[in-house]
Order: sequence, then C-alpha cells, then structure tokens
Amino acid sequence: MHAPGELLPAEMTVRGALERFRSSAARTWLVTDLRGVIGVINLSRLEQELAENADRKISDLVDRDRFSARSPRPFAGFGAGAHGDERIEILPVVNRANVHKLEGIVTLAMCWMRTA
Repeated sequence: MHAPGELLPAEMTVRGALERFRSSAARTWLVTDLRGVIGVINLSRLEQELAENADRKISDLVDRDRFSARSPRPFAGFGAGAHGDERIEILPVVNRANVHKLEGIVTLAMCWMRTA
C-alpha cells in the first residue's frame, strides 16, 4: 500500500478531467468529494463520456454503491474489465469505520509484483 497520486474532484467535468490528466502516466484516478473518496474512474470511461456529454460531472459517473457498507465485493473489476477497456489499475484502501476515509492505495502493478 502507498499514498495516492492525483485525486479527481467529484464536481469536475469530464472535459476538465481530461484536460488536466490527459498527459498523466496514470490511467485510473480516485474521485473525491467533501466526505472523501467516493469512487474510481479510468481514462477509457472519461474518453467515452467526452463524446456523449463533456460537461457531465465526474460524480455522476462513479458507482457510489461500491463504497456502500452493504457491498461485499467493492471492486470486483480490479484489473481487466468485461470489455477490456474498463481496466481499474488502483484500489482505494479505506477505513473500516468510514469507507470514504482514504488510507492509501493498492495498484495493479503492486499485485503483479507480489504474484511474480
């Protein structure tokens, strides 16, 4: 586990996020609001949304149920998604008592290193 990199504000638009992060080496970002972390989004999803609604807020795109205490498998999509373009490369490590309190992240690269 290590400290997270850049965080996407939930109120940022798709266009704003892409302008800010297109040159980034990262392809997945944590989305945060005043409570803390609320979701994860990747470059592929942002690019898809750009064509549909560039002014849509990032908060509308994240699956908030994944941060619900009742969700037994919060990030089953870690790694390659069903279509291959839904890859989530980071997972938030959150506090058990407060699922929005970010403690750190685990990256897909870290998992690969552990299994090699």
